[in-house]
Amino acid sequence: MQEFQVVSKKICDMVDDDSNIILPAIQRKFVWEEEKICNLFNSIMNGYPIGTFLIWEISGNRINNDSSIYFYEFIKNWSEQDKKNNELLKNVSNDKKYIAILDGQQRLQSLLIGLRGTYATRKQNKPWNDINSFPKRVLCLNLKKIYDDENEKSKYEFKFIERSHIFEDKKNNWFEVGKIIGLKEYENIIKYINDNYTFENEKDKNDAVATLNKLNDCVNSKNLLGCYIIDTNRDLEEILDIFVTINSGATALSKPDLLFSTIIAKWPNARDEFDDFIKNINICNDQSKRFKFDVDFLIRTIMYMYDDIPVKLSIKNFTKLDINRLKSDWSKIKEAIILARNIILGFGFEDSSISSYNAIMPIIYYIYHGGSVKSKETINQIRKYFILAQLKNLYGVAGTSALTETRKCLIKNENFNLDLFKDAKLVGNRNYRLDSDEDVAYWFDTYKKGSKQSFMILSIIDPNFDGSKHIDEDHLYPDSILSKYGKYKKYKDNIANINLLQAIENRKEKSDMMLDEYIKQLKNKKVDCNTIIKYLPPLDSELKDYTLKYFKIFYKKRRQLIIDALKNVFE
Repeated sequence: MQEFQVVSKKICDMVDDDSNIILPAIQRKFVWEEEKICNLFNSIMNGYPIGTFLIWEISGNRINNDSSIYFYEFIKNWSEQDKKNNELLKNVSNDKKYIAILDGQQRLQSLLIGLRGTYATRKQNKPWNDINSFPKRVLCLNLKKIYDDENEKSKYEFKFIERSHIFEDKKNNWFEVGKIIGLKEYENIIKYINDNYTFENEKDKNDAVATLNKLNDCVNSKNLLGCYIIDTNRDLEEILDIFVTINSGATALSKPDLLFSTIIAKWPNARDEFDDFIKNINICNDQSKRFKFDVDFLIRTIMYMYDDIPVKLSIKNFTKLDINRLKSDWSKIKEAIILARNIILGFGFEDSSISSYNAIMPIIYYIYHGGSVKSKETINQIRKYFILAQLKNLYGVAGTSALTETRKCLIKNENFNLDLFKDAKLVGNRNYRLDSDEDVAYWFDTYKKGSKQSFMILSIIDPNFDGSKHIDEDHLYPDSILSKYGKYKKYKDNIANINLLQAIENRKEKSDMMLDEYIKQLKNKKVDCNTIIKYLPPLDSELKDYTLKYFKIFYKKRRQLIIDALKNVFE
C-alpha cells in the first residue's frame, strides 16, 4: 500500500509565485472552459468540497539530472489563440524543492488563472490571426448581493471581464478576484471598497464587505486544499503507475489521455511533438477553414496504422506498441495524416462539415502503407467512401468494430476503391452499399439546409464540385417567400430546395431572388443555368415555369433527380 503524507494548504500559498508548482509530462493539457473555472470559485465561496490534490515533491537536482523526467510550467495567462499549451520547465534550481501535480491539475490551473492570470477567448466572428480578437480578461466577483429565487438564498456571481471594462457596468460592482491576495487585512478591504465603489445604501455596502471578507477567508486564511504528498524518492515507473491507477476511474480523463501518458513516460518529447502537430494541421494556410484534430484522434490513428495492434482503446492493447518503433515511424505517420487532411479539404470539408473524424483513419492507413493518391479515380473513390461512411453513420454506434472491419479490407490492397468494403460486415447489419431506397428517403426527410449531411449529398452529386471555394447553401425558392405560405414553409430547408453556390455569387448575385427571376438573369448573361443550378428540372407539360405557382411540382421533380444522381454515384 502507498504511504502518503497528508497536509492542508492555503489557496494563496499554492498559487504564489514562489510555490514552485509544476506539471509532469504525463499530464494532459488544460481543458476547462471559463464556466467551469467560475463554478470552481463558486463552490469554494459556498464552502463545498473541491476534492483533494496529489502532489509529488521532487528536488531541482533530480529534475536537472534525470533525463527520463520532463516537466512543464503552469499557464498563468491562457489564450485560445497561442497560449493553450504549457511551456517546458526551464531554469531549474538544484537546491529548490518543486511540487509536481499528479491529480488536481485542472482545478489548480483554474485557481492560478483566476487569481494570478488572465483568460482570452476569441470574440465571435473575429479573425483567428488577429491578436485583438483575443482580449485578455480577468476573473471578477460581483460584490452586489444576488438572490437565487429557485434555491431561496443569495448566490455569488463570477465572470471574466476585460480590465478596462470592470467599472463600466453601473448595475453591478465587479471586483478583480486576484486583488484579494494583496489586501488580506480587514482594514485594507474596507479602504479598497471606499475608494472604488459607491452604494445606494449602507446595507449594500455591508453586503459587499461581507462578500469580500468571505473571499479573503477562502483564499488567504483557511487551509482549504487537502493534499496527499508523495515523497521525492519514487521512480518514474512507480509515479506513472500511481497516476494511471488514480485516473483510470475518473471520468474526466479519457483512455487516450491515459495512453498518451504512457507514451510520454518513454518519449518525453512526444507532448511537444503532438501539440505542435495538432496546432499545424488544425489551421489551414489561409486560416479560413479549421479542423479539430486532437490527442484522442492521434492515439487512435497510431494504433490503427499497425495491423498487429487491436483497434480497441485499452491499456492492454496499447502496451503492444513499441515506442521506439513509433518514434521511428512518426514522420511517416504525420505525412499520411497531412495528406489525408489535404484530400478531404479538397472535397470542401472542414470541422463544421465532418460528422466523424474516425472516417478519415482508413484514408490515412491507405496512404501510410504506400497507397498512391495521384490518380483522379482514386481521389474520387476516397471521396465516395468518405461521404457514404458519414451519411450512413458507419462510425457512430460500434465505431471500433467498423474501423476494425474496414482495416481488414484495406490490408494488402494497393488501390483504394469503395468496392473493397462492399462485403464488410458491420454491427447492426450496416454496410458500405447504397442498396436501399429507405436510406435515401431517410436522408431527404431528416437532413436540412445547414446540416453536415446536406453539404455531403449536394457536393457528391456534382462532378465538377470545387471544394477550394467558399460555398453557401442557397435556397432556390427563397426562405423569405416560402415562409409566408404555410403550405410551402415545411419544404423551404429540404435538400430538394437547396443548391450549392460560391459564397460571393450567392451574396452578391442570388441573395433572396426568386428562382424564375434568377434564371432570367443568368440567361441574360448568357450563362448556362444547369452549370449554376445543379439538377434543374426541365420545363414540361407539368412544370410550365419556375414561379411559385409550380413550386410543388418543381420540388418533386428535383427531389427525384437528386435521388437518381445519388444512386448513380454509389452504384
